[in-house]
Amino acid sequence: MANDHPTEDDDVEKLPEKPRWAELGLPLPRLQLTWEKLPERDDDGYTWLIKYELLIPLPTHDIRNGNKWGFLAASLGGTRTDRDGTPDRWGKLDTPFRDGAHVTWDAIHLGVPAFVVWGDKYRRLDDGSRQWPPIPKDAT
Repeated sequence: MANDHPTEDDDVEKLPEKPRWAELGLPLPRLQLTWEKLPERDDDGYTWLIKYELLIPLPTHDIRNGNKWGFLAASLGGTRTDRDGTPDRWGKLDTPFRDGAHVTWDAIHLGVPAFVVWGDKYRRLDDGSRQWPPIPKDAT
């Protein structure tokens, strides 16, 4: 005979696991490039996904806070790479070429900090003041 009483697991949507980097104490809002190792080389030969996101804080009762993380990660795109090693070569976390430039420019325009993250490691990206060629004054 079927159980007519729903159990705790019936029709309950599981909340997504909070990312490891979510507890790092980084400021919100911010722009973030997040390295994620693919479980296996994909059909195109790529081994890593680097997500590009804008993270903004959410109050407890905001309907968008359904994951209970306290922030929203809005996708701004991403990059795949076939890198064999880890993203922390030469003692610092790398950024993909194009998204690394885009996150710097966007951070200047939005006035928010930018970070690159992998697991529980992170690096704040510089403000673009050392970029060559320099960003035109009228572009900021």
